[in-house]
Amino acid sequence: NSAGSGVIEDYVKPINVVYVSGPPGYASQRLVRELCNRDTRLKEPRWVTDVKGYHQRDVQAVSKSEFDEMQQDGEFLIVDEERGVFGLESKRYGLRYQDIEAAALGGYSCVVAAPLLSDPLPSPPTPESPPPQQPDTSRGPEEGVALLPRQAPLRGLGLIALPDSQSAQEQELSLRLEQLLTEAESKGLAEGIGGSNAVDRKVAVRRKTLSVLSGTDEWVKEAASSAQYQFAVTDFPENDKGVSNFLDTLGKFITYS
Repeated sequence: NSAGSGVIEDYVKPINVVYVSGPPGYASQRLVRELCNRDTRLKEPRWVTDVKGYHQRDVQAVSKSEFDEMQQDGEFLIVDEERGVFGLESKRYGLRYQDIEAAALGGYSCVVAAPLLSDPLPSPPTPESPPPQQPDTSRGPEEGVALLPRQAPLRGLGLIALPDSQSAQEQELSLRLEQLLTEAESKGLAEGIGGSNAVDRKVAVRRKTLSVLSGTDEWVKEAASSAQYQFAVTDFPENDKGVSNFLDTLGKFITYS
């Protein structure tokens, strides 16, 4: 409120953004999809990506140079990357404020898979040259008081996703890597990795699995020191009790906040 200026800031309800983060090799996107399937008020926003083709997220594909430019201009609030394996191309994903805002119109919270965050979500971007605003007294407390429009702030709700055990994490990751190796072979990108030799394929998948999992200890340390996570779900998809409890808690939190 600007005393004596005849101008007050209009209150804007924050947009809730649930960001799901898991250890190296954990398929956080699958948990995101499960949450949205169980509660249709939870929405996934569209991401910008620099790779065309199939994606497990809703995406808008741009060229790599366009992606770089958007990132340099600070358009992305979150940047995530899926590292390429077996010759497959890495995929970058950028999440913009306007895409979060668009998704939030259809529900009460956005849900995204995100890398481990150590800082709060940034404030909404400020337009470089906002159009001139005419005083709006239609909803003012008194005649002559103008309301300043504001972009909705983001309220981040962090969810840590953990497998039941490292062996379960390793098994899930190995299965996904086998699928990626098959995809790479179909594109002629995995020459010399295994081919029809089942033993060589297993060795290649095992080596890559251990390489990815080697970052787990460091991830755990960073997750323990981050203040950006208030919730946790363990043992998904083997046990979905944690998912149900989280959705119940989230619903109460949003309703009463």
